[in-house]
Amino acid sequence: MHIDRIFRSLFTVRSTYFRCNGIFKAEVRHTNRDKKPSTVHLSRWSPDNHEDDPQATMSCFPTEARGLFWNWTRAGHVALHRCPGGSTGRVKWRCDVMTVQWVPESPDFSDCSSQWVENIKYRMSRGDPITSLAAELAVITRTKALMAGDIVHSADILHRLVTEMGERTRVMDDPQQRQRVLLALLESVLAVSSNLLDDSQRLPWHDLNREQQQKSASALLRSQEKSGWLLAESHHSRYSLRSGQPHVLAAVHVVESWDISDVVLPPPLDTTWWRVDDRLLVPAPALLATAKQGVSRLVLLVHHRLGDLLGSEVHTTEPTTTNASRVINSRVIGALLEGHRVLSLPRPITVTFKHLQVS
Repeated sequence: MHIDRIFRSLFTVRSTYFRCNGIFKAEVRHTNRDKKPSTVHLSRWSPDNHEDDPQATMSCFPTEARGLFWNWTRAGHVALHRCPGGSTGRVKWRCDVMTVQWVPESPDFSDCSSQWVENIKYRMSRGDPITSLAAELAVITRTKALMAGDIVHSADILHRLVTEMGERTRVMDDPQQRQRVLLALLESVLAVSSNLLDDSQRLPWHDLNREQQQKSASALLRSQEKSGWLLAESHHSRYSLRSGQPHVLAAVHVVESWDISDVVLPPPLDTTWWRVDDRLLVPAPALLATAKQGVSRLVLLVHHRLGDLLGSEVHTTEPTTTNASRVINSRVIGALLEGHRVLSLPRPITVTFKHLQVS
């Protein structure tokens, strides 16, 4: 039984802007200095020069938000800006037709992504070493300020790297080499995931809508699960690994059938890390029931802050009172066991959660 997530241009833009007849302009210079500057209109309409328009008063007022100036925009229309800092894409902000207010509260940066994203994608397409690309992604996500689109692309790139590694390692003849590259990949996957979940990245996550947040968080979770399981599958005798990053912990446990005993994960870490009081107890009979060719494998993942991105919806048939609210008050734990044909275990797995907040 595979228990998967059982618990929860050629232009250079100058930064000088000016107003002219209610139209906001940006001066643009061609890279060819012999050509005259051209003008890019960031907002093409203003009630000041449309006095005969019956909808002249139906427009959102100019404002400044997130370091950008937003000019008059007709109700029901979307204002656009180029993404800042040399990133690609457009920043969008809509003037609501009903309220004639800017909605949502902040401009939409979800289309903005950095230049390094395309560079990594190009190198993936030409077949560069996966471990090198994953390690570079770990460095970039730790050292650079990220845009909202970088979060989405990083999660997608990571998942594609892990999937491709699974295909490449199948044809590796040297089992020790396979184990080395898969261990390196898992370490990079955990590092990238932890970097993206750091406090410093809260703003780009906030720039994504709920669906985008959940999709990217799920991609990170799948990458961790698959890379952890690939490493477990590469071992055919006793093997134990624990690896901790600031916001994610992974434990890989491989044991031969004749040597099976109760397993408690995660084991204590020797390094400074956030304290984990959550526990997963797998009884020996349950682990033995999942054995394949005399070997049982188990992968555990414990996440810090991932639950906020995956969502806290609670499905229940119990009636709720008007003043009641429900929240997920624990970390997210993921466990993977081998034995896809096992419909039930001879002994139950015990999971212990510690409440994050105690009233």
